[in-house]
Formats: sequence, structure tokens, C-alpha cells
Amino acid sequence: MEIWKHAFEEQLSDSAKNLLIVMASMPEQVFVEDLQEAFLPFHLRQTDVYRLKTSSNDFMHALKETEGNFITIKKSRDRRMVRFHNPSIRDYLRVYLSSNGQVLRSLVVTATYYDQFMILWEFREEQEALLKYRKVLIKYQSEFLPALAAGANYKTCRLINYRESA
Repeated sequence: MEIWKHAFEEQLSDSAKNLLIVMASMPEQVFVEDLQEAFLPFHLRQTDVYRLKTSSNDFMHALKETEGNFITIKKSRDRRMVRFHNPSIRDYLRVYLSSNGQVLRSLVVTATYYDQFMILWEFREEQEALLKYRKVLIKYQSEFLPALAAGANYKTCRLINYRESA
């Protein structure tokens, strides 16, 4: 996972980092437009908190920057689906989130899909079977619980009943 740490922390733009962080809270494969919908509120919060420059093209630039090395984009029918290029990237990001409570907090508060809450709440470290993010989520329960309550009405981003064309 050290290879991903260096690449993530030293070689990517803030937009690209934010894109990958959001992907770590989503199902393994999602439509590009669903990722964009989840990316925007998180990215805007991060740019506001850290006083970073932003532009209307940040999402598209982040997609292009990460495609090939971090993510793959596959077209199926008339839609594009995105996933991590390698499962170890998601693993690295989960470790990153478990040691960066403020980023995890921002991710929860800006979650767009119900699936994001469930993935974050249920995430277990495979080796120890510990619920990795629960301490942080409970610590910030005054923000997490209202976000979860609002999120109960959110739509799903899972690719349920989606069949690729032959």
C-alpha cells in the first residue's frame, strides 16, 4: 500500500484526491454521473475548509488525472461506469480515512447516497474485523445522525438490476 500512499499524497491534485476519497465511500462500481453527484458537495466542502481554488471543471479534470492508474472507466450501452483500477487502492484509502477523522467527517456530512452511509458505517478492517470508522462517526454523532436521518430518503447508487449489453 506504500506505493499508493506516495502517489496519492505527492502526485495528485486536490480534486483527484477528493474524487478517490468519495469513491472509497461508494459501491465498487458506479455510474460516472452518480460519482459526480457525490463528488461535488464533498469537494466544495474540502475546498472551503482548506481554502483551495476550485473550478467548474474539477470533476472532469480529476477523472482524466486518475483514469488509467487509479480508476478505470468502462462504457456500457450509453453510460459510463467507474471503478478502482486495483482493489488495493480502495484498501489504501480506507486506511487513509481511518487516520484522517476530519476528512471522514466531511465525507459523512456531504454524503449524497444512502449507500455511502452504509458503506462507512459497516466498514470492517478485514484482518481484525473491527468496525474501523465507528469511533469517528460516534465522536461526531451530532453531525452524523442528522446526516443519516436526511440520507434515509436519499437514492441508491448501487448498480442493481443493471445488465451490460452483450
